[in-house]
Parts: sequence; C-alpha cells; structure tokens
Amino acid sequence: MKIKAHRVSEWSGLALMSLVVSAGVAIAEPLASPGPLGGPKVLASDAPSTLVARDMAGRVIRLEIPAEEAALELLTLDAVTKEAVDRILDERARILDQLVVENIETLGRMRNSFAAGNRKEAAAMLRELTSKAKPLRERGRLRDEIASVLPAEQQTAFAALVTGYWDAIRAEIKAEQTGAEPAPADDQDASDQDDRELKGAGVGQPGKRAAGPIASLRGQAQGMAREYLMAIGQEIKRSYERTIARQGERFESIMTRLELSAESETKVRNLVTEHAQRTKLNSTPAQRRELFVKIFGVLTPEERIRAIEVLRSEDAE
Repeated sequence: MKIKAHRVSEWSGLALMSLVVSAGVAIAEPLASPGPLGGPKVLASDAPSTLVARDMAGRVIRLEIPAEEAALELLTLDAVTKEAVDRILDERARILDQLVVENIETLGRMRNSFAAGNRKEAAAMLRELTSKAKPLRERGRLRDEIASVLPAEQQTAFAALVTGYWDAIRAEIKAEQTGAEPAPADDQDASDQDDRELKGAGVGQPGKRAAGPIASLRGQAQGMAREYLMAIGQEIKRSYERTIARQGERFESIMTRLELSAESETKVRNLVTEHAQRTKLNSTPAQRRELFVKIFGVLTPEERIRAIEVLRSEDAE
C-alpha cells in the first residue's frame, strides 16, 4: 500500500494552491487517475482494514494516490471486476492527461506564480484549469463510479475504507481548530453533512487555531479545502509525469545519443522549446515535419547522418 507523507516539491506546490483560493470557490472531489500499470492489486484477505496510518506525532500520513485506489489495493477483486475498475481508471486518466497536455502553458504559469508568491494570480489560473475539467465532473465522483462496478458485498468495505481515511483527516483538522482530541465521525450521514458545510469555503493558514465557534468552523472548512486541493495537485502531478515528463525523458535520451556540438544542441533545444510552446504539445503532422526540417537545417552534415540513424532506431523500438 502506497502510504507516504507528502513532500513539497515544485509540482506538488500546485497542490498548495489551497493557500490562495479565495472564499466562494467550490471544492470538488479530488480528481483521480490510475496507479501503477496493471491496475488495482489483488491482495490477501488478511490485508489491513484501514487506510489510516500515523506518524510519530500521531498525525495522519497522507496518501500519495487517491483513497479510492488505495482502498482497491485492500480488496480481493475477481477478474471481471478488476477489468471494469481498470477501465474506469484508464478512462478518467485519459481525460485528465488531455487536460494537462492542452493546458501545459497554464500549468507552467501557475507554477511560476506560486513560486513567485503571486497567490491571487495563481488562484485565478487554478480556477481556470478546474473549470475545464467538465468531462470528469460529468462522470461524477470516483468513489461512486468505482462502487457501481463492485459486487454488493464489497461496496460497503470500499466505502468504509475511503470514508474512514477522510474522516480521520477531518477529525485531525477539527482537533487543530478546537483543541479537542481527534474523533472520526461514526456514520456516513455525519460525514456527508460535514462535506456540505465545507463546500465553497475559502482557504486560510493551515494549523492555525481559530477563535470562537464560527471561526473554528471556517478554519475546518479551510483545512478540508486545502486537503482536497492537495489531492487535486497530486493528481495533476501524476498526470504530468505520465505525459509531459515522459516525453521530456525521451527527448533527453535522443539528445544524448545524437552527440551534438554545444552550438547545435543549443539551437535544437531552442527550436523544440519554441515548437512545444507554440503547439502546446499537440502538434499536427505538418507542424512536426516543419520542426524536423528546421532541426536538420542547423545540424552539420555528420550530425544529420547520426540523427537519421538515431531516429531510425527509435522507429524500430
């Protein structure tokens, strides 16, 4: 089970956009995408019955994957169910990947704004990005879509695992605001009521205890808003790694094999960067041919021969 503490990085910083979202922004269910290749694992029946793990300070360790995916790893799925679940995760991942690729420029500007401390601008770009996630919103919550294909006897266990994880986080945030000991909600109705109260809340300082019941409720709402947005940011990061980062790794591999001179390498990188920014990584065959011609135009005769050999080997792979 992939349960690890979040470590803030340049891309996971997108998740912390929750610090800048102003009051009134609706908080959606965390976006979701599939985990490692092969889909949900089929584990032994004696697997742990909770997704909640705590660090030495007693705080809940945040999952690196959606709670729904982590819950699936604790269920024994038959082949038919596993195929149905994989299909849901794959379809949702394709939607998110397309969103990321088509909005890579917005993601880059959002990241830069966050790094520069321009919270208002970053929040506006986050709202712009999430507004384009209509295909995912139309599919509904990930937990509901997965539950719809699970056998009746597993639906209850699945819901308990997912709800239990978020209840533990909710209780932790409430304790931070009120000074009370964390106590997860005992039933689904109470959990759903909390979610309704949290929707649309702004985001404030994490870990800062509020004064008074209204301020405390606001602090809890802000805390849950932050958690949901961290989950969204984590999914954006996973999608980025599946798409943009993977293309970048392939490009670097080709550049290494080309063994270009420093001058040629600089020219090629500038051409590729300009092409990526102009086409937003969604170029047409004609645009790719145009880039190919430009690249060959800056290479020496020896480098052109080596480039042809490298590209032929790439096609063969």
